[in-house]
Amino acid sequence: MNRYSLLQRMGLARLPVSTDAERKVRRQMFTLVGVLLVLGAIMVIGFGVFHQRWVFAFVPVVWLCAMGVAFLATRIANANYDGKKHLERVGYKVCPACEYDLSELPDAGTCPECGGEYEPAMLKERWRDIYTKLEEKVGR
Repeated sequence: MNRYSLLQRMGLARLPVSTDAERKVRRQMFTLVGVLLVLGAIMVIGFGVFHQRWVFAFVPVVWLCAMGVAFLATRIANANYDGKKHLERVGYKVCPACEYDLSELPDAGTCPECGGEYEPAMLKERWRDIYTKLEEKVGR
């Protein structure tokens, strides 16, 4: 098993056809989630253990962070949709292993970036599998 597939299984690999802007939005969202967790812990410990009422001053900040996470999540969903539409526009001619643009190359051959073999039917099937997994909901 190569490193990329291991990272994909763990959910740590970047999503297909992700742009720098999308990765920046993901980092922002993870930062906000971290802030939410820290503030939530401070509030629980502050009020639950020490019975301090001043921790309720964090409620507006927690609410703003939660709204920020929701906003960024919609931006990420839009980026996934745009990535899928881009793949359809270029006929799925993007290497699934390294995301190299294969649109200027012959229909079948070897990716010049990673050396992986490709053909149109394989590319289409692979990208559809990737996006199907991304769209699956937890619990199905």
